[in-house]
Amino acid sequence: MTDQTFENINTALDAVENPMMNYNFKSPLLSSVDISIPVFEKRVGETSASAMIPTDGFVAYQIITVTKSKPKNSGFELNAYDDDEGQSCTLEKQWVVWRRYRNFELLRGHLEATYPYIIIPPLPEKSFSYGWQKVSSEKLSSDFLERRRVSLIRFLHHVAEHPVLSNDKTFLAFLQNENWMNTTKNMDAFGKASQTLRSLHASYRLKMPDRFFEETKCFADGNHSVISSLLHVRTKIAGREFGIHKLHANYGRVFREMSSFQNTASEEFQTVARYMDIYAAGIDTMLEEEENIIDKMKEYMTYMEAVRNVCCQQELIQFQYEQLESSIHSKESQRKQISTGDHTSSIFLLIGRSTMNQDNKLQALDRDIQQLETQMQLLIGENKSFKQKAQEDIKRFHQQKEHFLQEAMFGLAVHRIQTYRKNLALWLKLQECFSKIQ
Repeated sequence: MTDQTFENINTALDAVENPMMNYNFKSPLLSSVDISIPVFEKRVGETSASAMIPTDGFVAYQIITVTKSKPKNSGFELNAYDDDEGQSCTLEKQWVVWRRYRNFELLRGHLEATYPYIIIPPLPEKSFSYGWQKVSSEKLSSDFLERRRVSLIRFLHHVAEHPVLSNDKTFLAFLQNENWMNTTKNMDAFGKASQTLRSLHASYRLKMPDRFFEETKCFADGNHSVISSLLHVRTKIAGREFGIHKLHANYGRVFREMSSFQNTASEEFQTVARYMDIYAAGIDTMLEEEENIIDKMKEYMTYMEAVRNVCCQQELIQFQYEQLESSIHSKESQRKQISTGDHTSSIFLLIGRSTMNQDNKLQALDRDIQQLETQMQLLIGENKSFKQKAQEDIKRFHQQKEHFLQEAMFGLAVHRIQTYRKNLALWLKLQECFSKIQ
């Protein structure tokens, strides 16, 4: 992306007057509650009554929501949802629920379907990706589930700090009620949203694409490509580093054997062997800690997909508008040919065989044109509202994106520097031991 592109995006964002005027939101939920996922449990599905064979295992995550103090903003209320009897329920001082990963998927699917103009925070990956050779790719490995637990906390926090999503009744019920899916009439939204998003990957040739959303989509695609390439490079580097470090474990065994044949320098050889073992074992901890930082980079990359989906939603609305406009022009052309009595046109030959007279044909076309124009006016209003709300949310994301990326990149840089310092100190000790051997 060029500086000019960023300038164009920022200029378009600044052009939105009073960017939060349409939301009419309450205070974000995260300012009044603490949300945590302290533990997860591996569970076995229900046993089949006929075969007495347990189904595949699954993982349940414990979500604890604790209210702090009511915010000073009097417009904020802790009303969360209406229960099955229509009674208003509120967050308790502490609420504990258990959720599976598929429940998080259903929640995010609901948010995507309900707020298509909002960049929905991403969920952690369902299976491990960009893994080096040591990392287990099993879904139920403890290391993978622990990283997913941390990522799920970030997902809940991102939703809870959003001015609109944090007040969604289904999300609030998700934090409290075991029967949370009964709080909305649209729990098939996950399937609908998935189907809609699949259609968004289709290529639409728009006559008048919106420049802001075109450049924002290019920005998202460019960032996604760069982060993906960076993760691929890091995967290769991590694999090679792992192999190099583990090779020094063999050197440690060699020096340990050599110490048994040396009388004068036996202790120095033992020390060298011990340092070699420390160097070889250190890569395990180093790469495992680094995976937590890499997960943040994956999250940022998935955020780019969410940004792209918002842009594609706008393209879909614009495509529908252009289709209606084309249909109106076609109907008007038919009406003109019938009213002028163009008997030579193919359209007249096809329509002229109808039993309706010319006036009835014109009236039918007028009704069709009027219906299409009504649909177009509604779509124009929908497009205008969508664009303004989407620009507001994209502006909010642009204010936070630097923090997301800097946290991951700086964390990776600091972690690498600390590791290299430890390795350098270790090699200085090895150098001292070798000098004594000589």
